[in-house]
Amino acid sequence: KISRIKEKDILSKTFLSSAFSEAELNYVKEKEKTKYESLAGMFSAKESLIKVFSKIYEGTLGIRDFEILHNGKIPYVNILNEDLKKYKNSIDISISHDEDYTSTTAILLIK
Repeated sequence: KISRIKEKDILSKTFLSSAFSEAELNYVKEKEKTKYESLAGMFSAKESLIKVFSKIYEGTLGIRDFEILHNGKIPYVNILNEDLKKYKNSIDISISHDEDYTSTTAILLIK
């Protein structure tokens, strides 16, 4: 839910720095009207990525193993986990918002 991200931001500024990279936060600064939708979408995408990669990776995964960047309005994944970088061209994400909800899909193509 988008409102949960808004509550966490208001209650704890450390949440932002623990969950998002500087590049992600810079993107959000440009989106003042849709700040919380953008943060919720990126956070949800990271959770989706953790779930997808947990199927093939036995190590520990965290929210900071992935960075959600944008080419214009199109989101893409920057993989920060060294063990998973080989999949950088095999992952795709979609982020959608509707009122107080965000939904994401992460697809990993393995050849």
